[in-house]
Amino acid sequence: MVRIFEALLKRVDSIRLTLLSRSLINLLSRRDYAHNLFWFDAKIFQTPTDLFLYQQLIYDTRPTIIIETGVAKGGSVLFACQMLDLLYGASERKKWYVICCDINSIAEAQLLIHRHGYLENVTFFQGDSSSIGFSNLIATIVQQKDAPIVLLSLDSNHTEEHVYAELVSLARFVSPKSYAIVWDSRIGDLTTLTHFLRPRDWSKKRHAGTGAKLFMASEYGRTFTYNKSFENNLLLTGVKNGVLQRN
Repeated sequence: MVRIFEALLKRVDSIRLTLLSRSLINLLSRRDYAHNLFWFDAKIFQTPTDLFLYQQLIYDTRPTIIIETGVAKGGSVLFACQMLDLLYGASERKKWYVICCDINSIAEAQLLIHRHGYLENVTFFQGDSSSIGFSNLIATIVQQKDAPIVLLSLDSNHTEEHVYAELVSLARFVSPKSYAIVWDSRIGDLTTLTHFLRPRDWSKKRHAGTGAKLFMASEYGRTFTYNKSFENNLLLTGVKNGVLQRN
């Protein structure tokens, strides 16, 4: 009887935590919470829990190349550089590389990365992250590296069409057992009121998460599977079915 009660209580608690997580993420989004957070005095536009998720995926993959779309002020690029620096150490700084892209100005991010001494490890591209120009740049760098391990982080335009186009263009670079991360793929869990108060180019029904779903259902996504373990354990994350692992 005690074991049955414990199992039931565990199930109820799990449901309550899931609902609380959804409610909290919704309220944080409505308050533009992530827009007011800094990493080493740089705006990062990521919640602390998603940064925790990011470092888990970096450690699990041990990438030598990280592709980031959505540079903004450069905080997430700096975070990636520092995690790779911790992972490989100062003596192996030439081993890893970050390739990043934003359609808006990258000048502020470049200054930030230069100030922290990582400019030689980072290539910036200003333009559309789903463009042929960006994918050609990545292909050139990847071909120059010896057995690179590539991790993909998508955090730019969160529309369904754009995320799908990014994945079609860039997911092919992801190494086996590594990941394509679709940030803000939990937009569909935000309430109708939140979408009304924060109008964007995406909506409750069509967003980054549905873009990832379209990709996974296409021929391009056949070499990927959803890895839900990270988000299920973390709970407090803006990611939902957004950690795509290459087989």
